[in-house]
Amino acid sequence: MKARKILALAGCAALLTLPGMAEVYADPAPAAMQESAVPAGEQAGAADYRTRLASGTFCVTYVRDGEAQRLIAQNGSRLAQTGREGAKKANAIRYKAMYKDGNYYQFDYNGSKPFARILPAHMLTSPALNPEEYWEDVPDDVALPEELRIFFADDQFSYRAPSLTAPAYETTKTLTLGSKTYTADVYKSVIRTQANTTAGTILYNALYDGGRLVRIQKVLVIEKNGMSEATVLSSIEIEGISDQIPAGAFSPSFEIPVYEAGTGGMNDLLGSPARVGTIGGKANAK
Repeated sequence: MKARKILALAGCAALLTLPGMAEVYADPAPAAMQESAVPAGEQAGAADYRTRLASGTFCVTYVRDGEAQRLIAQNGSRLAQTGREGAKKANAIRYKAMYKDGNYYQFDYNGSKPFARILPAHMLTSPALNPEEYWEDVPDDVALPEELRIFFADDQFSYRAPSLTAPAYETTKTLTLGSKTYTADVYKSVIRTQANTTAGTILYNALYDGGRLVRIQKVLVIEKNGMSEATVLSSIEIEGISDQIPAGAFSPSFEIPVYEAGTGGMNDLLGSPARVGTIGGKANAK
């Protein structure tokens, strides 16, 4: 399990005891909360987000745990980056992971210079892979953030446990956090046991400000002793969901060397992985 997932479950969760499952709303930071019902029905923007993500061409920018992130999809390819365009060096765009033409790529940096390792997708579960390269994390890196799967549950790079139903729209509330009031669309996933009983519920609170999606919270709700215990598992801030693909995203003007994934061969033993190509470069930039 990734470190950020462990932190979300163990270190960053805020535990609340509330009177009813459908009334669960929580903010990661303490804040005064008030809520009231509004006419049922998703916000108008939800249909647009759903269509855009399902199209396979999008650029999603968001913030998780204070880190700006960007996920780009085009022509069946995916690219995950951190940072922001035009930001200063400490917060500039950095490549994280990519899927393209049947291959996964993971990126690392030698100082300020990126390099990549490549692995054919069919080798993702190979026992020969170097466990220190963590290839099992790469599909999750290029998948839609879980919170955004309320709009596109069948993203091909995403994994949903068989015990968890796809999120479905439940209700709409007006939610006040501190001095700020949002319209919150609530989506629900049910956690099923092997006996097909309900073990708990995952609620996703999609918060809108002036018709624009600004935050999504993931909340675990479990019934215990006649009360609903709710734990905030994660929260992301949405900066943009666009169909405009940044120029040169998949083929930058600078050259990124590409090396074979570690599979226990002689090059690995010698600490000298084989270079097999490049990404980008002035001759290939688009």
